[in-house]
Amino acid sequence: MTAGARPALEGYSFSREVPVREGDLDDHGRLLQSRARAHLEAAVADFLRARGFRWPTGLHLVLTEATLPHGDVGARNVSVRNAVTVTVAVRPAAIGYSALQFQGAICGPGGGGPLEEARLVYAVVDRASGRNVPIPACLVGALLRPA
Repeated sequence: MTAGARPALEGYSFSREVPVREGDLDDHGRLLQSRARAHLEAAVADFLRARGFRWPTGLHLVLTEATLPHGDVGARNVSVRNAVTVTVAVRPAAIGYSALQFQGAICGPGGGGPLEEARLVYAVVDRASGRNVPIPACLVGALLRPA
């Protein structure tokens, strides 16, 4: 876990603060699902960079599924309208043959538990053929390396 992470993020191996902008919110002050997904995807990329991972030439990670169970973040009647930042946290959840899964969380201001938790599933794809390929050993090593 990164320095300054809240106790509510225990169990997450990477977190970062993300600014909240007016365009990120709906009329009720909830973080839009599209923005939450973008913040979670950026956190996964930052997590991999922080672990020193560099993509082998010709491969890339494709998001195949993003599940945010409650729609827009804060849909459980928790507004982030007056928040300056939210905390986005991720951790590897499962590693398969050619796909991997991350668990993500978004926490609002003032601590407490996550406003939303998400599941992101990625496939490793060969750029030339567009086909799934086995997860490279260097990626598995980065995912399993202690923080």
